[in-house]
Amino acid sequence: MGGGWASDMGGGVRAAVASDAFAPDVFVVVREAGERTASAARALAEAEVGSDSVTSIREVPFAAALRRGLELGVEAGRRWTLCLDADVLLRPGALADLVAAADQIVARDDSVLALNGTVADKLLGQFRQAGTSLYRTAHLPKALAEGPFDPKKRRPETRLKDFMNGRGHPWHNLDVKVGLHDHDQFFRDIFRKVFQHARKHARFIPYAERYWARMADADPDFRVALWSLQIARMLEPYAPRPGTQSDENIAIDVRGFACDFDAILTPAGMTEKMPLAPGDEPDVSTRLAGFHEAPEYLADRALARYEPARGLRGTLARRRHRPVIGPIIRALSPALFNTQKVP
Repeated sequence: MGGGWASDMGGGVRAAVASDAFAPDVFVVVREAGERTASAARALAEAEVGSDSVTSIREVPFAAALRRGLELGVEAGRRWTLCLDADVLLRPGALADLVAAADQIVARDDSVLALNGTVADKLLGQFRQAGTSLYRTAHLPKALAEGPFDPKKRRPETRLKDFMNGRGHPWHNLDVKVGLHDHDQFFRDIFRKVFQHARKHARFIPYAERYWARMADADPDFRVALWSLQIARMLEPYAPRPGTQSDENIAIDVRGFACDFDAILTPAGMTEKMPLAPGDEPDVSTRLAGFHEAPEYLADRALARYEPARGLRGTLARRRHRPVIGPIIRALSPALFNTQKVP
């Protein structure tokens, strides 16, 4: 695979590239929530570690899936437990590279609880850490015994990470590109994911909306994302199906959404995608190599760095998404902030 997938990480550590090796001593728990790529995610994981080292779960809510995945990792008894979301497609050699990088971190600090790889996120147009939590199995009994798994709270895995970090077990994000995130999903998956992003990652929505609008004519996934955001705003506050959690915790499983999404697609002359057939997994390595972060994201990130600043630049950076003045600020950003124009 070569050395192109691993780059400098925090602390000056460079990931050891071991793409041609079989991922050692890893048990993979694929966390499914009705994704179109669930079978593909499992097949690609099995290619990394063998079918006997992969299992799938579909627990709801997500806090229950988080707990069950960790329990299964303890039962399996491997050195590492990878909790892999079913909307992540791994490239060949991803886990060997991720473990090689993680081993370097752990060699310096044995207290590390977990590490995340980096994925190419289609909907947000950026490389980020998502859906690939590589846990040290030795620390999981403590996490299970002491950690928070409240189904009423949002982002249970982040809450667990913060809780355990406060008890001396840090979590590291690694710049090891392991695969694709939110590629080849059902339109209904995109619909619920946009609902999530509007609440979990609200800071990304202003640039993402511009990104989706620019891409909508070329790719129906972005057209659906744009519609979904408009619907999410109309339904604010989100009223879940009776029997599911309140707005405090946005469900990620399709069973938590009562909307008939076909009623949205049909008037637009669109139909839901067919399920991915076995063997139809995309060429993850080729797509990953060709992925470029959205200019809307790159430029907005540049302006976001000025948010804490005092004076004119800080004030303008904090107001760059406002309806009236925002477009003017973004248009003038090269002169004001010495950066590229913000789309």
